[in-house]
Amino acid sequence: MQLQRRSVGRAVAACVIVAVAVVAAMTPAVRAAPARWSQCGVWQHVAPPHTVYGFPRDIEVVSPSEAWFVGWDGFASGHPVMRHWRGLRWEREPFPTPAGHRDDVDVADLTVTSSGAVWAVGHVDRIAGDGVGLRPMSARWTGTRWVRVRVGIPRQASFNAVAAVPGTDRLWAVGTYGVSTWGVGGNGTFVARWNGDHWHRVPSPSPGTESHFMDVVVVRHRVWAVGSFRRSGVRTTLAARWNGHRWKVSPGTRGDLQAVDGMRRDAVWAVGPGKDVEPQRALLRRWDGASWTTIRRLREPSALLDTEVVSPTDAWAVGYRGGFPYRPLIMRRHGGSWRATRAPDTTGRLWALSGTPHNLWALRWYVVGDSGRLDTYHWC
Repeated sequence: MQLQRRSVGRAVAACVIVAVAVVAAMTPAVRAAPARWSQCGVWQHVAPPHTVYGFPRDIEVVSPSEAWFVGWDGFASGHPVMRHWRGLRWEREPFPTPAGHRDDVDVADLTVTSSGAVWAVGHVDRIAGDGVGLRPMSARWTGTRWVRVRVGIPRQASFNAVAAVPGTDRLWAVGTYGVSTWGVGGNGTFVARWNGDHWHRVPSPSPGTESHFMDVVVVRHRVWAVGSFRRSGVRTTLAARWNGHRWKVSPGTRGDLQAVDGMRRDAVWAVGPGKDVEPQRALLRRWDGASWTTIRRLREPSALLDTEVVSPTDAWAVGYRGGFPYRPLIMRRHGGSWRATRAPDTTGRLWALSGTPHNLWALRWYVVGDSGRLDTYHWC
């Protein structure tokens, strides 16, 4: 969700359109060259070499030749399913998990710091299936393997999202405290900061009941966290801004915010499913520097699940429309208002989005029979 595009994106060159992909052979010291896409300006299907089963979590672009996506294989191992793009294909990458099946490990989100370090956050359920030992989890990619990084703050909490502070290796992570098995429910929001050496908890607002944060972004040294809470039985959007000293909560509207992104203080965008009961209606809100305003609430059954601002005038949001088996929904703001744009002609939901103006990846979740599967689409 939270590509460190603030440092990487501006350096990405435009895609070169050729008929045949030419990729350099990899050695331990040399990575493959970026894929040269046969067609740009449309979303191209890029399936992993082998079927990837599981539930979707996140996708993250590191550079023109490197990206990650992660899911959760809940029914089989209870462990993450990681795939790593090095310029040619999606490759399996193991994630550190305990032996046996007593620990569920769920990676919820990925981010990239200014130095190029890739971080993952989520939670570990120490006694699989009952949530008794649930605790937040983080890990860092060293360049050759994932290494778990101790969080050391209260159990019964889950990280849902992480974002890097531009120009640094510091992080903000948000989620839910008092959470039950697999991150469901919760009594309040949960926020922590990585200062380059250790994680420490930051007090956070929890209005109403069942408060949670689902995403976080750092825009011009201002931190925004979004999610929802329940007030008088109604799910209400939650948006809070950290001004360097404390959180300030903005008035909400009916709905649930799943993702937030921005590059300017007066143009922060948040999206969600609109409400927590069917039929949902996709919701899109904007912070204009003074207040949050609902820009769009779609009339048809739909939901927006992630958003990516790739330049001050270009932003994307993805999700799904219709009923089961659903169909991908893509909206774009390209110098003007948000409009639905052409999406892949397939079934399923676009769950996560990451990238730069000419190197965007979207993670798709679709169902075949009784199993969920993951694959990706690319835009250049």
